[in-house]
Amino acid sequence: MAGMTSQRLPPPRLQPLGRGSEAFGRLPPRCRALAERLLGEAEVFLLVRTATKVDVGSWFGPSRVCACALADELLLFAADNSPLTALLGWLGRGEGTGRLGRFYAERIAMRDLRDSTYNHVTGELLLAPATAARVRKLRMAPLEGYQLLAQIHRGHEERRDA
Repeated sequence: MAGMTSQRLPPPRLQPLGRGSEAFGRLPPRCRALAERLLGEAEVFLLVRTATKVDVGSWFGPSRVCACALADELLLFAADNSPLTALLGWLGRGEGTGRLGRFYAERIAMRDLRDSTYNHVTGELLLAPATAARVRKLRMAPLEGYQLLAQIHRGHEERRDA
């Protein structure tokens, strides 16, 4: 079944994004800073700011999740972008916030996402089996969803060909 699905997907991106790319430039400043901290020197092949929200402990409500497709794993993260947290971080105050504020981050190995699918009716990428993941559904536009799915299946196709 995965073979049939991957035949209909766009080709996976094989060239990593530069840190100065448009995708990184569209991130809010705190998300961009968090991405830089979490990624280090890792190559990013796709970066999507999803419509899915997760609680990061902000008084202003949940924050949007960003998804980064790396070579062998999917990095999900969200930063508290509230003005109060930004001010407290700038002042160096705030319990457990630091300069980046409160955040959510999770890494999932691509091998643990082999059964993932995109539901075009709901607009959600279902991360499967990934049973231990905190976030298991990502709301995003169809083009982004299918491209992320292509990145997920890329590793499975390469292993099968070897």
